Amino acid sequence: MDRNYLDGDKNIHGLSLGFSTWVISVGVMVLYIIPGTIYRHGMGSAWFALGLGGGLFLSWSIISYRLMLYATKEKGVALISEFLDERYKKRSLAGALSRLIIACFSFSMMIFTVSFFLSFLENILPGKGLIILIAILVTINIYTIFFGIKGIADINLVKGTVIFAAIAMLLVSIWFILGRQGLLEGLFVSHPKGGMTNFLDATCVDGEPLKAMDIVSDLSWMLVVPGIPNITNLYMAYGNTRDLSKGRIAAMISTSTCLFASGVLAVFLRAYLADGTYAARNLSMNDVVKNTMNSLGQENNLFGWTRLVFLFAIVAAVMSIIDSCLHLFTSIVSTRIMNGRKERERHSRTYIMSVSTIALFISLLVGLYAEGLEMYIFKFALMETGCILAPVIFMALYDRRSNEKGILCGMISGATVPLAWNYATFIKQGDELLTLYEYTGLYGILPSIAFSIVLIWIISRLTKDVDTKVKEEFDEVKKHIEI
Repeated sequence: MDRNYLDGDKNIHGLSLGFSTWVISVGVMVLYIIPGTIYRHGMGSAWFALGLGGGLFLSWSIISYRLMLYATKEKGVALISEFLDERYKKRSLAGALSRLIIACFSFSMMIFTVSFFLSFLENILPGKGLIILIAILVTINIYTIFFGIKGIADINLVKGTVIFAAIAMLLVSIWFILGRQGLLEGLFVSHPKGGMTNFLDATCVDGEPLKAMDIVSDLSWMLVVPGIPNITNLYMAYGNTRDLSKGRIAAMISTSTCLFASGVLAVFLRAYLADGTYAARNLSMNDVVKNTMNSLGQENNLFGWTRLVFLFAIVAAVMSIIDSCLHLFTSIVSTRIMNGRKERERHSRTYIMSVSTIALFISLLVGLYAEGLEMYIFKFALMETGCILAPVIFMALYDRRSNEKGILCGMISGATVPLAWNYATFIKQGDELLTLYEYTGLYGILPSIAFSIVLIWIISRLTKDVDTKVKEEFDEVKKHIEI
């Protein structure tokens, strides 16, 4: 496969890399999900989004540099599956299984995003949503095929700038329209459940106090982000160790700023859309955006331009998820291992175009019938993929003694433990059978990842040790980090 398509010849700029990671992980969150969720339920409903934002910090802190070192040391490494093969110097079953997991993740995320975006477009522009969506998917297909991951990363720099501008312009526009006094009056006229004090309290949802375990469960989502492949693969498409800090700083500052601004925007929208009726409290997230855009109008002034930029920003954020997952899926299904060595098939652009086009077409068809399931698809794909890959990547990078058998057992436990924890009913309480999630109030992510890490450590020490070459490479990477 064309190396420029696959990893940009490891020549992505640090700023583009940093912007790509936060635009992919929290771009849609800060524009759509956080403002809409807080508008309806109060500040306490944003812990899930904060967990994903915190996960990006964790990802940059514990895996970015080590993954990049492995990838630059072995030029053929550009995917998590290839990293696992390179780490243990063999064609591994764990690497093959990770290919399947990554393909399923990227495909399901494309389906979710297509379904979500079509619903959004039809709500904003009834009758035109499908045509606009198809045009956007064609555009994504073209630039992904011809520019590869480097083009995607560079475009994400522009997308991130548009997202920043959209949030800032909307905040400024609402301030100009309402003023300080209008904001305060609007907040109280909106009559949130439990009153305004509880609405602004991060420990309350719908006026009711949150349990500590609810907050821990929402924050535990940060643990899955280091295992999300369309983010972690970006670290392996980067080859300049001295420039890596630019990406880290850009990602952390941008994520913090946007998450904070998104929370403020939710409060502003609560005041801006207030009409004193109970129905206003039950607007869907699509209706919050639609009512806001309609209120701003389409005149050639600050408010009209704000409306246009904000809609463009949502399109940009959605495109960043689709193009990163499309590139990931195409890369995974277009590579293979032959004769125990990593050898890429020399596919033409026509082959890449065929795989990419078919993947988008099937995503569109399935997405048309996935309405109502999209958020379930999103959370399930994140949970399963993160619980499988995050502990595996962590132990492969930090445990010198970890071996393929331990990694494989960790992947299996990462797939099964969260399912059993969240959905299997085997705890009897009175006349009811409860899941562990219902019984403890703790979501299955934290126990799953903890169990996988411990299992990998134990199995790796009970089975055959890794080769000397594997340990020498591990020590070399570790020494480079310490220096």
